[in-house]
Amino acid sequence: MKKIKILLIGLSPNMGGIETYIINLYRNIDKKKFEISFLIFKGEKVCFYDELKQDGAIFFEIEKRTKNYFRFISDLKKVFKENEFDFIHFNLVDFSCFERILIAEKYSNAKIIIHSHIANNIAMKKKTNFLSKIGEYFIKKYEENYIKVACSKLAGDYMFKDFKNKDYLIFNNAIDVSKFKFDTKIREEKRKELGINKNTLVIGNIGRFVEQKNHELLIEIFYRLDKVIPNLELVLVGEGPLKADIEVKVKKYNLQNKVKFLGLRNDVNELLQVIDIFMMFSKYEGLPFVLIEAQAAGLPCYLSNTISEEVKLLDNTVFFDINNIDKLFNNVLINLNDNKKIDRAEQSKVVLKSKYNIELEIKNVEKLYLDNIKGEKYG
Repeated sequence: MKKIKILLIGLSPNMGGIETYIINLYRNIDKKKFEISFLIFKGEKVCFYDELKQDGAIFFEIEKRTKNYFRFISDLKKVFKENEFDFIHFNLVDFSCFERILIAEKYSNAKIIIHSHIANNIAMKKKTNFLSKIGEYFIKKYEENYIKVACSKLAGDYMFKDFKNKDYLIFNNAIDVSKFKFDTKIREEKRKELGINKNTLVIGNIGRFVEQKNHELLIEIFYRLDKVIPNLELVLVGEGPLKADIEVKVKKYNLQNKVKFLGLRNDVNELLQVIDIFMMFSKYEGLPFVLIEAQAAGLPCYLSNTISEEVKLLDNTVFFDINNIDKLFNNVLINLNDNKKIDRAEQSKVVLKSKYNIELEIKNVEKLYLDNIKGEKYG
């Protein structure tokens, strides 16, 4: 039986929400019905490459636009003309690399999916913003030919606000919930491995060190909390261009023994067992996977009100105004003091039954592909 061929675009060497979405889709989709391939740039080792290659995934490599623009265009045309994809699924945070979509529209008979993964991008560089506006102008001319998708209402409203037809579908950022459920044994073992006392209150954050994630504010709040709460530590997971700046700030506040920089990790599900409170004060977000993962681990989450409330699955997920640091600190402190002992295992069960369970959500993704297939009947 002929499989539906899908080209996924969006994998990069930097671990983020798009990369997490793509790997979760790949791992869970019915491979008896769907054949998944990936478009990547030459010379880049994208996230999950080894796993995907070992599993027999197909990669199409193209030249980087910044290295050789004409070869970049030529490579795109060749991939789209010579391969009979049924769907080309673009996972985006902006339209700056718009040529890929326009060339796919012209040289492929595939259905094109434009999938928004961000609710704002105020930190976008001027050049990127300029290119994105140009891209949006041309893409809107063919908007009736695209299937529009978003990871949340905020992300959909942001990316498609200037389109004539503002309708879009929502694909929830679902995860393998069972992988993150609370486990006391893992908590004890991982704390021992990291040298964290069982009585220590651990605040955690997982995310790239970029302006969007607002680590500066997180350090400020932790610095104030450390003055009034004994046995407190902060665990930071991730890499990024601003990591060195945050390390300098930590040293400035003499918090070196209180803050652990763990870098990129492949054991996030276990690290979430170590943490007691998850904090994320991002300046903007789409719908972060890590917040679904944190709640799947039964964690209380203290978040900025710039994050979509669609992410809230548990009662102890709280949103704060981050514009007034004194008020933010007081509100965080009140919630910490009022935070009653919770049954994290029971909290995990709540998320297991939610729309963010990949076992449930993957059926919606498969349905979109099946409902929009053209030509002969597939799988």
